[in-house]
Amino acid sequence: MKIIIVGAGKVGSTLADYLSMEEHDITIVDNDEKAIQRASNTLDVMCIKGPGAAPSVLREAGADEALVHAVVCHGFSLCSDVEPVHVMEKVLFAADELTGLIGAAARMRPSKSVQDMEVGSLKKKFKDKKFAAGCSRDVISQGAERLGWDLDVLLERTILAMRSCEERVNGEMAALAEDR
Repeated sequence: MKIIIVGAGKVGSTLADYLSMEEHDITIVDNDEKAIQRASNTLDVMCIKGPGAAPSVLREAGADEALVHAVVCHGFSLCSDVEPVHVMEKVLFAADELTGLIGAAARMRPSKSVQDMEVGSLKKKFKDKKFAAGCSRDVISQGAERLGWDLDVLLERTILAMRSCEERVNGEMAALAEDR
């Protein structure tokens, strides 16, 4: 399978190493020359220096036009003027910032989990502009609007989606950490 990983840092390199052992065709894209050089010297993957959201770089990495559009439009209004059109693109646009906010809120909970998170408690964090300040509330709200959903619906569906895979993601991340 052809897989493009944007980011040659610790997570991207670990993921690339793990997936390349399964004989996937991996390309790592990063704008950091040292990170790309380190990945190139230590991994059996293709490495491309450049911004991971640049259409020309994505095409060079082997992405098809649908993927290029999806990647570029998920940064709409932040770093791109390409609007999300398809439902998948709108969900990606809405969920990118929101999953960061939910992840930060989960780390503040005694359980360190989304399993016991409720919409009401997340909404309080959403309204607190100082909490996870790097997560754009405007983008999250625009994402809900683009999907035709109430903000509470987007929050609830995203929490539920993260609950459904939290155990698997934590397990895979622990396995990756052990392999290193």
